[in-house]
Amino acid sequence: MEVMRLEFVPEIKEELLKILGSFSPDELKITFEDSLFEKDKKRLQASDDKILDQEFPL
Repeated sequence: MEVMRLEFVPEIKEELLKILGSFSPDELKITFEDSLFEKDKKRLQASDDKILDQEFPL
């Protein structure tokens, strides 16, 4: 399967889901993104990068 990210205005969500719902689960899988997850992921990655860039004595 291919992955595509869609961004849309809230007013068309119901209509969009109705159209996408006409496909079988074998043809289309709908996964909702958690926007907080993406923000946390970026924040944690930046923290990890800072830690990895520093030298720690063992």
